[in-house]
Amino acid sequence: MVRAVFTKITNADDEDPETLAIIAEASRRYAATVTNPQAIAETTDLVVRRADKKAAQEQLYDDLENGIYDGKIGRGRFKERKALLEAEIITIESRLANLAQIETPILPIDQWTNTDDPEGDPLGPGSWWDTATLVDRRSFLCLFIDRIEVAKAASRGNKWMEYDASKRVTIKWASRPPEEPE
Repeated sequence: MVRAVFTKITNADDEDPETLAIIAEASRRYAATVTNPQAIAETTDLVVRRADKKAAQEQLYDDLENGIYDGKIGRGRFKERKALLEAEIITIESRLANLAQIETPILPIDQWTNTDDPEGDPLGPGSWWDTATLVDRRSFLCLFIDRIEVAKAASRGNKWMEYDASKRVTIKWASRPPEEPE
């Protein structure tokens, strides 16, 4: 399974959307582990504020439909409120875009695949994997894999046929969780 992950990231191709989606999700997960807590808190706060402003904007248009802003003064207040909400939403979205650019660290794939082994084996002696702690190894695998499924064995094998357990293993690659509606 570890070799499958390294094969996937070292042979990533711009033409393969499945691999690009896995790497994008791994990047998102990696960013969540290395981003400072203040930026995460600010992003969360901004997302909530943007949702509130959009809800207020919907309410404003509902009120307009219901005739609350009839008349010259009502129209003026509607336009002021509409402009204020639009400006606040633009400001929030601009700040969110800035935070997204700051917070997106790049996966250190070169560090993970760099090796002292002359054959270039990312799992061989002198590789990152060889020197990584158990916690680092698990964290690495969690970036790229959601789960591993092992099917029930069809037989136990026998002395004439070598048993290959890898045929029973299915890797469920990292995928973005479904987003909740705003």
